[in-house]
Amino acid sequence: MWRCGGAYEYPIPKPDGNPWEVVLEALLKKDKLQCAAWKDEVQNLLIFGYSLPL
Repeated sequence: MWRCGGAYEYPIPKPDGNPWEVVLEALLKKDKLQCAAWKDEVQNLLIFGYSLPL
């Protein structure tokens, strides 16, 4: 039985490198995809708005 202050029977392995970099990389990739989608939508709206007669 484990007691407070004792060694863990199944310790969690330490990850290689900085785990926050892994999270940041995934979030930046998601943000770039979202920005590209918004850019395309805004471009389509501008083209549509230009085609309307005043």
